[in-house]
Amino acid sequence: MRPQTVPRGFLRWYVLSMLTEKDETGYSIMQKIADRTDGAWRPGPGTVYPLLRSMEDQGLVKSSAGDEPRGPCMITPAGRKELDELRQSFSSAGRNERATMHLFLGIMPAETFTAMAVDRSKDFMAVFRRKAEELPEPGRSEVLREMKVILENNLEEIDRALDASAGKTDIHGRRSRN
Repeated sequence: MRPQTVPRGFLRWYVLSMLTEKDETGYSIMQKIADRTDGAWRPGPGTVYPLLRSMEDQGLVKSSAGDEPRGPCMITPAGRKELDELRQSFSSAGRNERATMHLFLGIMPAETFTAMAVDRSKDFMAVFRRKAEELPEPGRSEVLREMKVILENNLEEIDRALDASAGKTDIHGRRSRN
């Protein structure tokens, strides 16, 4: 992943999100991002430390080591507010993201897309499970039931496609006349 592929401002939001979990140093932020992306994205000290200083100047983070430039940082109430506003904006951004995704995926070769889809599905489900656990009831059960229906429907379609590939049915699921 090249830095140019990460949307402008994303690192700022990601750091704020990380700091809601625990205080972090600039070094630990760089290490965690590299670890979480399997080394595909490694923001360097020339990016992370100026960002932390800027965020501190804006009152979004506070260094718990006082004036020490590389001490642990914590998120402030203003930082939490900015992050909450960003998270709210994601709710309305979903529609635009979906339309763009369809355009992008439409030009991708089938071999590339299918390999990526299998790989991303594993990652997606791991994150989905973690995020679903964060939801309060009854919302959690509703989301899990909805996802179960989606997965069951997709499994039926995959079974039909496998049967068609094996010559047992046509692509519409009708039994072959063999």
